[in-house]
Amino acid sequence: MKKKLLFTITIIALLLFSNKSFSQAANGTLNLGILTSFEAYTGAGAISNGAGASVNGDVGTNIGIISGFGLPPTYTGNTYNANDVTAQCKFDLFRTYIHLNDLFVDYPGTHAPAFGGGETITPGVYSTGGAGSLGGTLTLDGKGNPNAFFVIKFYGAFTIGAGAEVKLTGGTQSCNVFWIAEGAISVAANANVKGTLFAKIGAVGLGADVVLEGRMFSIAGAITTGVNAVASPPAGISTIPIFCETDCSPAAAVDVLGVLSNFALYTSLGAVANTSISGIDGNIGSDSGAISGYGDSVTIGSFNSTDTLTAQAKIDVDNAYTALMALPNTVLSHPAVFGALLPNGIGETVTPGVYFIAGAGSIGGTVTLDAQNNPDAIFVFKFAGALSIGAQSKIILINGARRCNVFWIGGAGVATGAVNIGAGSVLKGTFFSHGGACNSGADVFLAGRQLSTGGAVNTYTGIIYNNPVCVTSKSLGAPVIIAVAETAAAVNESTGGTTTALTSNDTYNGTAVVIGTAPGNVTLSGITVPTGLTLNLNGTVTIAPNTLAGNYNVTYKICEFSNLKNCSSITSTIVVSATPAAPTVALVKTAIVSGTGIIGDVITYTFTVTNTGNTTLTNVVITDPMIGLTLTGNPIVSLAKGASSSSIKGTHIITQADIDVGKVTNSATVTAKDPQGNNITDVSGTSNDDNNPTVITFNQNPSVALVKTANLSGSGILGDKINYIFSVTNTGNTTLTNVVVTDPLVGLTIIGIPIASLAPGKVAVAMATYIITKENIDTGKVTNSATVTTKDPNGNDVTDVSGTSIDDNDPTVTLTPILTAPIADFTPTIDIDSVVFLITAPKKDFVVNISEIGGAPSVGQVIVKIQKLSAFTITYGAATSTANVSGGVAVNNNNWIITENSSFITMTLKTGSIIGKNTFSAIGFSLTLKSDVPTQTVQSITTTIVNGSGSDGLANNNTTNTIVKAQ
Repeated sequence: MKKKLLFTITIIALLLFSNKSFSQAANGTLNLGILTSFEAYTGAGAISNGAGASVNGDVGTNIGIISGFGLPPTYTGNTYNANDVTAQCKFDLFRTYIHLNDLFVDYPGTHAPAFGGGETITPGVYSTGGAGSLGGTLTLDGKGNPNAFFVIKFYGAFTIGAGAEVKLTGGTQSCNVFWIAEGAISVAANANVKGTLFAKIGAVGLGADVVLEGRMFSIAGAITTGVNAVASPPAGISTIPIFCETDCSPAAAVDVLGVLSNFALYTSLGAVANTSISGIDGNIGSDSGAISGYGDSVTIGSFNSTDTLTAQAKIDVDNAYTALMALPNTVLSHPAVFGALLPNGIGETVTPGVYFIAGAGSIGGTVTLDAQNNPDAIFVFKFAGALSIGAQSKIILINGARRCNVFWIGGAGVATGAVNIGAGSVLKGTFFSHGGACNSGADVFLAGRQLSTGGAVNTYTGIIYNNPVCVTSKSLGAPVIIAVAETAAAVNESTGGTTTALTSNDTYNGTAVVIGTAPGNVTLSGITVPTGLTLNLNGTVTIAPNTLAGNYNVTYKICEFSNLKNCSSITSTIVVSATPAAPTVALVKTAIVSGTGIIGDVITYTFTVTNTGNTTLTNVVITDPMIGLTLTGNPIVSLAKGASSSSIKGTHIITQADIDVGKVTNSATVTAKDPQGNNITDVSGTSNDDNNPTVITFNQNPSVALVKTANLSGSGILGDKINYIFSVTNTGNTTLTNVVVTDPLVGLTIIGIPIASLAPGKVAVAMATYIITKENIDTGKVTNSATVTTKDPNGNDVTDVSGTSIDDNDPTVTLTPILTAPIADFTPTIDIDSVVFLITAPKKDFVVNISEIGGAPSVGQVIVKIQKLSAFTITYGAATSTANVSGGVAVNNNNWIITENSSFITMTLKTGSIIGKNTFSAIGFSLTLKSDVPTQTVQSITTTIVNGSGSDGLANNNTTNTIVKAQ
């Protein structure tokens, strides 16, 4: 009773206390960056202004047109369209959305979707699981705190009724008020609104005579203002506390990702695809598949497809899976369902550990990861099957828990296990599919990654990010005009050529002027510069080496100082009369091997660099892939023409890899800069020794060590499972091949063997399972042993069990000599390719899977019910054998009797049909959006197994939900 009481108090406290107590501590305040001067911005969409309407501030769109430049009032600030400014705005808006959406939710679904009607609400973050509205009067009371903030979020559209009014009292500032919708935001006529309107994917529209004290933002959607509407920036500077950092450094136990730490989405085998507009902060990559659908999305990071980085990532993703699987399992008794474990539906709090689920699993509701004030606490969840995350599920980090220490693995220890993340989920951690697809549904918000060792990775209007980096760009502010004196001096001294003076018919105090971006920096607008020439900030021109002699025209604009208008196009003629030859360098390297060429011996390299060109070179740097940055005397600050450097030395210690190939192969390059700062690279003078210094090799005795641990699942009764983890270490000094673990008890069921290659000092892991038999029960124990065989590089057989542990030779399991049968346990899941429906789109199939996960077959008829929907029609066929999901899957409709009434569709397993232990039966349906259904309508497909039917022994996992939405 004490444990249950404490657990409940913790959950209630989590919901009632502020984010300062439970979430990651704030380390900054909200900064809009370049958006600070903007009143309206959209990443993709048109901006239009109604007659007599006034938009007070800058406006911009990265994709779209801006219209409404009629009679005043109109746009009072600058307008930006598809340029560097709007591109930076897109990134700043993306990060702003991350920071606001990552705030701890004080009121998760506890307020009705409708706000107003004369009510007063207190500060905090409000979240509604569907569309919402505002009508009448709503008062935001800051309780005397000038830093109080209100962030009100809707998983759907948000509408503000005609004449509605938002009032601010108790110190509340409009700059600390945000209204955020996943869909469109519309404000009806004569409303008076305080706070910024932020539509993630959807339009923002103000009706006639609306007064808005706040901004209008959309990642993708049109922005419109009605007749005589007035939109002005909010008062003050936002003090909303946010959490941001440049990197999340994992604990040593889970620091396994390598180059994958920079990826948000990656698969080693499969395509990476996106639907609609998403936001991805991190690299996107596939080593064997296409990347598509991200053209209009916000992406911060590189796209990598079948290149050197994805090849390394392929190695790292396999190593990461192996390392995570090698972590000892600390929790083997948790149910397959995480989250909705309490009768009140609040959720579940999970403490640190490595969790192993012997089959498929799921997340539903809220899962709170409590690090218990240990920032290095790890949370690793291994599912030996598929992992399904229900729609609008949530993962919350408290008491020091960090997302880079959280891993969710589907397909752990088995051939494949897909990961499917439901729509609208807010999650933390790396989601990892071994051998299967890793997909996220519409509007997923994930602080982590989606990875796969062998399957597709898909996103759909999702936000996935590695690190919540703070906005770093600066506000545009007022444009600055910088005066530039006229000059006719020679260009870059000895390089030849002159430029005419910067002249125009418009001057300020007798000096020509150009548009600048900050004091001291000059930017010429409308510039056209020929190839081979570089226009400098001070108006001079740099001529590249080897540029052909001739006349070159440089055009630019000079504008009037007072209003940046009346611009004149100016052409300057650059005369190139002499072009110097490019400087050159030569590199020579010799290599001397110390000793006889065995592991640990030292190769000493001596580098000499000669400047064979005709100008002094600076910052001369030698790089060598074998010795990296260990060179002494490098870089050379200055090297005069004709001069040679003193000896620069570096060393390399011979490794097993060198021994295996019989030689050390590497090359060196030298880079430098000429007096104008141009890069020079020349390795024409390298010697033969540089390319292939050969070392002597000799045979060394290989050895291996094997350790095996055994964990019993259950209490040792008939049918229980023993999980074995074999750890093979190469304790020798040569790479071994074809490493095979054999065990007389588990036979050929060992997973992960043979191991193709095992380098010195490296560890490989194999896994196996064994089911306890009647014979084991009779003898009261399980006795077995394991051996490892391998081959050295010469093909010789190696067998060594000298390192085996006691557990390996005789893992003793306490067995109960009774024949207790396992209990059947059925759980439903739903598979559907897309949860967003269009009125004009055809119907979509979905599949209900009834899985047995308790290890016992059904007895009697299993009964399943699906609740009918008001906005969608569910149809089915009694003889249907294939459903159009994931490219086509087999279903078992003919095994079920399907009936319906006004509320439910009921599926009853036919007499004579059974669902075997650890198997499933699939039933195919089709879903069609009814006509005249409003957009952004959200409903839930709810599937429930009737408690006890088919001898179902556990009822806590008998229901699943999938959210579908009309677009």
